Amino acid sequence: MRTLGQIIDEAVKTQYGDSTKPHPLSVMEKQSDRQKYSRELLVQIKNAGLPEPTQEYRFHPVRLWRLDFAYPEKKIAIEVDGGGWGRPVVCNRCHQTVMRYVNGRSYPVREGGRHHTAKGSEADNEKKNALAEMGWRVVTYNPSHIKDGSALQNLRKVLGEP
Repeated sequence: MRTLGQIIDEAVKTQYGDSTKPHPLSVMEKQSDRQKYSRELLVQIKNAGLPEPTQEYRFHPVRLWRLDFAYPEKKIAIEVDGGGWGRPVVCNRCHQTVMRYVNGRSYPVREGGRHHTAKGSEADNEKKNALAEMGWRVVTYNPSHIKDGSALQNLRKVLGEP
């Protein structure tokens, strides 16, 4: 006689396939979006021949705030908000990323992410306001800006590069 767990496992395998193989729609990431897209933006900057920014720059004399990237001499701050989109929700049973379907396209369901909380948003505003008080210009990019190249185009203009 099969247990309820075995029956559920078989049903999941029938619907989603072998859970040991990656699901074709899976967006399981071993690193955070912010880390992944920060690295991608840095590669784009280097490949475009733009000056290399300082990474993880501590700009404030008292607070421990850091910028993802900075051009301190020009007081230009670059923030990558990939982490704000949260982490993919993974099914406990089949270990596949839970997907949502909108207008015929699939998107991973996400949870968490500090930018989605009131406290996280307040902290971001406090940091950006401090930057403004100190005369910094802040540009913020999300993964779609980096993937489609618009972050690099915008950064060229902000830096005054052709």
